[in-house]
Amino acid sequence: MSRLTDIFQFSKREVVTIVGSGGKTSLMWLLAEAHRESKVFVTTTTKIRRPAPWMYEEFRNNEDLLRRPFGPGITLAADEIDINEGKLGILLPEVFEAALPHFDYTFIEGDGSRNLPLKGWAKQEPVVPQSTTCTIGVITLWPLGRKINEKIIHRLPLFCQISGCHPGDPLILEDIAAAIMHPLGLLKAARGRKILYINQVENSLSQNQARSLLAALRPDFLQGLSLVAAGSVQRNEGHILWQKKGQLL
Repeated sequence: MSRLTDIFQFSKREVVTIVGSGGKTSLMWLLAEAHRESKVFVTTTTKIRRPAPWMYEEFRNNEDLLRRPFGPGITLAADEIDINEGKLGILLPEVFEAALPHFDYTFIEGDGSRNLPLKGWAKQEPVVPQSTTCTIGVITLWPLGRKINEKIIHRLPLFCQISGCHPGDPLILEDIAAAIMHPLGLLKAARGRKILYINQVENSLSQNQARSLLAALRPDFLQGLSLVAAGSVQRNEGHILWQKKGQLL
């Protein structure tokens, strides 16, 4: 396996929005850390918990984001919606857009899943800014075989609607593939290059499952992607399952 951060290669001024479930927050911070010697902008279009202070050099909110120059390192910027609980929210659109030219790389969390491994998407989500140049859809396969219920799926009725599955049945690979490919599924709001990343692939069983998922994707859907990768954010390991011919990352 390669280092996962070597698989995701981005150009300067790249704006990357990460959606889905099963490790998107961890992936965002892994990618931000990999570019920490540059000027890195981390923000959200949903609600997130404020991370540990060591994960970024500086925090700024709507009021002070543009008041002074940015140095190298990670700048976390968001609206402080609940200081006591450490909850962060969305920057004003005009503030966000004005900040982009000041950074080398921008990483955005564009989806929420209540810490569950799978989800269905409401009409208003995910939120992918128009300036996004690359969208990464994150999915995990460890729930395969488990009973379909609200313990593993956020917005269960919506997931069942797009996947065709039924509550109480065991989750199968085709359910996840359908949720990925559906027009109202994982990449419904994607902009720019589209990448599918399968997380928590850490042994031969999960590697085989990832290859089976790739085989279950329709050719026309696959051709709309730039890359399909699998790996482990926790270990910073991964490999490319499929890459579009002639596609430069």
